[in-house]
Amino acid sequence: MRKRILVLAVDRDDDVGRVGIKTPVIGEEALLEAAGRFGVERPEDPDLNVIYAAVNTARRLRRDGYDVIVALVSGDPTDTVRADLRIKEQVEDIVRRFGVEGVVLVADGREDEEVIPVIQGVAPVVGVRRVIVEQLRGLEETYILIGRYIKKAVMEPRFARVLLGYPGLVVTGFAILAMLGLLSYALTALLLLAGILMIVRGFELDEKLVEAVGRNPLMALAALVATVSIAAAAGVAYYTLQTSYNTPFYKVAAEALSSISPLLGVAGISIIAARMADKLVHGNPDVIDELIGLSLVITVVIMLYQLSSTLNGLSGKPTPTDIAVAVTGSGIMVTALVGIALVTVLRVIEGVIRRRTSSHA
Repeated sequence: MRKRILVLAVDRDDDVGRVGIKTPVIGEEALLEAAGRFGVERPEDPDLNVIYAAVNTARRLRRDGYDVIVALVSGDPTDTVRADLRIKEQVEDIVRRFGVEGVVLVADGREDEEVIPVIQGVAPVVGVRRVIVEQLRGLEETYILIGRYIKKAVMEPRFARVLLGYPGLVVTGFAILAMLGLLSYALTALLLLAGILMIVRGFELDEKLVEAVGRNPLMALAALVATVSIAAAAGVAYYTLQTSYNTPFYKVAAEALSSISPLLGVAGISIIAARMADKLVHGNPDVIDELIGLSLVITVVIMLYQLSSTLNGLSGKPTPTDIAVAVTGSGIMVTALVGIALVTVLRVIEGVIRRRTSSHA
């Protein structure tokens, strides 16, 4: 007796799912019914030909004496890894239920054929049938075919992200620069955006961010807030330096410190607060180190503000000695001493708590 063969139609990007067809679809009658529904909704989609080709292949193999099961499986429209995992699960289910010993794959292109290694891990792939839709070569038909590809690029998320999403960012950036009267910086902005995208994709930062959010959402959010704050602080400092040509340097430094201090404070506090919240959520009350960190960040921010006010209070052309005397006579030293005292008190409290904990243990 010849072995049981599974004739498998594969729709890796789940076009059939968009018209409400749930896979796996098993059996010739079920496939023909699905093809009818799919053909009414999307008569020009090549996956329709794949379904009919699978039925045609199954009938030919039956005439040759094979025991044949025909089925349709689909993947995911946005993620190829998720698509392959879904296809593998469906094929495993069919192989287990019907005792399949070999698979004949029916697909409409190289992309769908990329699932062969996935299927091969479940059952031997004994044959592949690629479905090529015949097209007339006239100019009108060429335009129609181009239009279909454009529609596919616009409607399908995995293509739209590249063909519309990234160019959309560039167009939006140019428009914003034009509204701000900064169009001369367009090339620099474009290079900056391209560099950021290359770094993100090259180091897979987007995937790592998603993984970090799933593992620890608080820390991921805090890291994002800190990154944006530091980038904003750098931008503000650069803009201040670029727009203060005839201003004394100490005045420029005062303005820059006054602008970036709160941003740096937000960056530090967000990270430390997230660590503290994460510890408390997981039942760890030992947050002394985080309290010390918060104290230091707040102390530094206050000192930067005081330094900014001191520099703004100077006039004329002060010498380095004048600046040092002004800084020493301001409240900066007192703030530093208060910060050091607060850290010392927290360390003493930490020592007392640990001694009591060890004695009770």
